[in-house]
Amino acid sequence: MPGVLAMTDPEFDSLQDDWEKAGLPRDLYYRSEERRLIVEPVREQGGVVRVLKGYSPLRWAQRDASNNPVIKTPSEEQRVDQFLDACRRFMEATRLRMAELSEPGRELDRETLMTLGRLHRDTLLVMDRTRTSRSSSESWLCGEYARLRSPGGSRQRWGLIVAERAAARQQRESVSG
Repeated sequence: MPGVLAMTDPEFDSLQDDWEKAGLPRDLYYRSEERRLIVEPVREQGGVVRVLKGYSPLRWAQRDASNNPVIKTPSEEQRVDQFLDACRRFMEATRLRMAELSEPGRELDRETLMTLGRLHRDTLLVMDRTRTSRSSSESWLCGEYARLRSPGGSRQRWGLIVAERAAARQQRESVSG
């Protein structure tokens, strides 16, 4: 009978007595004020986050008695570094997929290329916001855009001019075919 019991203290005491007479434990339920709420680190989404956890009196006693290793919460700097590394890997994956979708002889999927280009751009923006919120140094994004616009930069691979490239390729194919 899981759920919440709404009753007065005397009613609850009487119910516990009845459970005991029936051979059941008295601590099947507990008073709400006996619940322990704490913030503790847990493993989630491949990392460690702090969450608010509630414990019944029985679970609290078991928690205290167990020798579970303490989960160490990473520093904010470590979290930011891990996030930025994951963003870099994601950007590499989007650039690879755009290159694959742009191979000669392949039917052009403009919508997917444009979506990948937007994902790439948005990832750059969130990385920049993450970096600038961490320090007041010059925006990293400005350097990335400068690199993209420089001669020999990877502007096309990054999908910033996907539509122009797609149109030019279709024009070449219609002239040659």
